[in-house]
Amino acid sequence: MTDASGRRIAADRTRLCWFIQTSGDREPLERTLARLRQLYVESRVLVVSDGDPDPEIARACATHGAAFTLGERLFGVEHGGAPVQRMLEQFLTTDADILIKIDPDTDVRRRFTTLPDPSEVAVYGTVQSAGDDRNRLVSIQGGCIIVTRRAAERLASSARLLSDRLRPPAIAWAVSAYSRARAAAGLTSYDWTLGWACRELGVPSRNHREVFSRYRANLFDQLSFRRAAVVHPRFEWAQILEPIFYVPRRWSARILPRSYRRGQP
Repeated sequence: MTDASGRRIAADRTRLCWFIQTSGDREPLERTLARLRQLYVESRVLVVSDGDPDPEIARACATHGAAFTLGERLFGVEHGGAPVQRMLEQFLTTDADILIKIDPDTDVRRRFTTLPDPSEVAVYGTVQSAGDDRNRLVSIQGGCIIVTRRAAERLASSARLLSDRLRPPAIAWAVSAYSRARAAAGLTSYDWTLGWACRELGVPSRNHREVFSRYRANLFDQLSFRRAAVVHPRFEWAQILEPIFYVPRRWSARILPRSYRRGQP
């Protein structure tokens, strides 16, 4: 099948590799690993601890048949796109056709029906954009990023993700108030460093109809999941206590206190 999102094939014809980076979130990680193994017994799962030495992470991975790596802490702003480069390089050591990066709090609800043809050179998920017309970035929201093998090969071999442009002082991925605040807090970003590298290489970011991913939970988003295979973030009852849960995303900057607006894309 071919449409605006490129060539698609039956998902069961592809070999999948799931990737999760974790640090300080072992409990949600365990829930996600358990769910993954219910749905995808056959798939390779890679878990990288971003500098968190908690031995329970390795034990959880062993329980659920996931390959575990205790990695260097790379999620600081000074490392730019290095976490994404690490992910791509680990994926390329496998024989999988498709990389699916998720977070410890991602909700894998069912198996995918279709996935991109592995020969496509593109990344997929929920498309987002930031910046003004002179410096606009398009990326895939980080709760679920699908990367074909051809795209991973092109991105990894280019070394664009290791560019000094993604590190201080340039921080070329920080093109919005949100991403600049994130960088000022000392954090880098999967979404936006990958988006910058894709823009540099002409690799398109495309929506995948079975992915629904947002930075924060929101009541109105909860009503939009429909038949998504993968949703981010996973619903937790504690979310209903947050005022931001009830406010349409486009209104939050005008009516919510600044403390609740922090972290909004």
